[in-house]
Formats: sequence, structure tokens, C-alpha cells
Amino acid sequence: MFRAKNDALYLCDNGACYCGEHLGSTAKATGCDISGQKIERVTVDDALMAAKEFGVSLRCEVPSCKRAAA
Repeated sequence: MFRAKNDALYLCDNGACYCGEHLGSTAKATGCDISGQKIERVTVDDALMAAKEFGVSLRCEVPSCKRAAA
């Protein structure tokens, strides 16, 4: 059974990034987004690679949320 961790980040449908607290209800309940694709937890290595290769800081896309991967 899938359990999202509120302080972890997840990559979802179309590359969206949300913390466990802000995942949609489908993702929270099933570990899959609404299209049926499995969501992926962001690791420290993922965050470092995104910063190095693309200059992107992975963080929750909810504007009021401050959670970041690293």
C-alpha cells in the first residue's frame, strides 16, 4: 500500500512536482496520478542532477509551500 510522506517530493503527471501534503487525492490513495502513471519520489540524487544539468531547483509547485528536495 502506498503512503506519501508529507515532507517528501514526488514527480507526477506531466512532470509536476508536489510534496506529499499537496499531492492530489488519487496520488495519495494509489501512488499513481490521474492518468494511471506511477508517481516517483524525488531523491537527493535527482535533485542534484536537476540542479546541475538543468539549473532547476526541485520544489513543491504549490506557491505557498516552501518544501524543496535539497
